[in-house]
Amino acid sequence: MNSNRLVVEIKKPVGKVFAFAINPKNTHKWISTIVTEKTNEWPVKLGSEYANQNKEGEWSEYKVSAFEKDKLFELTAKDGNYHVRYTFMPVDKQSCSLDYHEWVESGELADHSYLKTALQKFKFLLEN
Repeated sequence: MNSNRLVVEIKKPVGKVFAFAINPKNTHKWISTIVTEKTNEWPVKLGSEYANQNKEGEWSEYKVSAFEKDKLFELTAKDGNYHVRYTFMPVDKQSCSLDYHEWVESGELADHSYLKTALQKFKFLLEN
């Protein structure tokens, strides 16, 4: 498989969900494989860089390759192969949907079977 897509509806305004998603201080709270994440600047914008560290101590680096406040946020790995795009769509004033889409240009995606659980945790953290 070279792409993966999940959609979750969250009972919070799109602006709050977007702000939570782009904040590197929150990533480890919902993605269990990440221990820490940081950016080279804040607030982030098109061209900003993210780096995260996994439980094995390995670092991964990404660049913000698309950014529209409260609508779209995309990261591309430094080698250009892996991409992840978060698309935020208002449902009404108090809820939105998050479309999580990841893909690779070549090869296969690593095992990301944890993603459904991660997105449910993301939803839980925002709604509670």
